[in-house]
Amino acid sequence: MSTPPSETSDIEPPRPDEIRVLEYTTEPGPIATVFTPGSRLQVFEAFLQEGGFRVTVADISEATGLHHDTVYEQVDALLNHGLIVEAGKQGNAQTYLLNVHHGAVQKMYEVRDMFVHGRTTGYTDPRYQKPSVGEVIETVLEDAADPLATEAIVTALQDRGMTWINIEMLAPILEDAAGIRRDPDTGHWRLDE
Repeated sequence: MSTPPSETSDIEPPRPDEIRVLEYTTEPGPIATVFTPGSRLQVFEAFLQEGGFRVTVADISEATGLHHDTVYEQVDALLNHGLIVEAGKQGNAQTYLLNVHHGAVQKMYEVRDMFVHGRTTGYTDPRYQKPSVGEVIETVLEDAADPLATEAIVTALQDRGMTWINIEMLAPILEDAAGIRRDPDTGHWRLDE
């Protein structure tokens, strides 16, 4: 039975045809499926922390304190979900890389930034916005006396809190966001003139 609206409220109670009954289920939803058990989320967060760097199971095990077998199991699950990719060998060890092109990974970076820095690029309120990638890159290039090599740009971006940048995704971001082109002969980045 619905309660009539109070005299001080303009809100009318919903009509019976507007009421939606939630259906509860004991089956985990898509997010719970991806990040259950908790060790999988711990492994994924370690990949987020490493950003675009290739890591081995031993690296993740050391960073998280989880047993190697647990890390192998969770890395396999993250591979199946497409959140990480194999990135070649380092000696005899398989290396893995965060799949920065996966939409869920990009959103998780925003969520992580929101919790770590109290802001994310997803906000529209200017008080909470980080500078755009283009603005950061322009600042980096203005600060430099000479054109910077790729590694120097990556370091400068990371120093400014853009830890998710990696070499594979740097070129398209530079070209699209800031009008910067890489000189194929020297490997240096230059602003379009």
